[in-house]
Amino acid sequence: MVTWTSSQLRTVYLTQDGRGLRIDNADTSRNPAPGDLVTVAGLVRLTDTGPTLTNATMSRIGGAELPEPAKASATGLIAGMHNLDRIEIEAVVRRLNAGPKSLNLKLAYAGRTFQATAPMPPEAPPASWTPA
Repeated sequence: MVTWTSSQLRTVYLTQDGRGLRIDNADTSRNPAPGDLVTVAGLVRLTDTGPTLTNATMSRIGGAELPEPAKASATGLIAGMHNLDRIEIEAVVRRLNAGPKSLNLKLAYAGRTFQATAPMPPEAPPASWTPA
């Protein structure tokens, strides 16, 4: 299932059975959208965040509601157990750097701080995300 996509970046994020997969150089000409059920074929490349498919082709086979994101613990995040997974946490943004393609965040969560990178949303992040 597609969880996030960017035609500008040619990147698609998928989830299956709670685990995430990133597709780089994806054929986004068919406009995949969150909730699309797809079949995918491509070349597997191992990266420091997990397996990534490159030069992939996708075929839409249906659609469904996005599942609720998994709850993640600070220990699991720090151990790298949720790379590419769709998760939810409540954290305090200590620093936010917005680049042309991604957001780099320093987050405080459960007494720890860590870095997170997220794809740039279509809208600019709200000013309320950063401390005064």
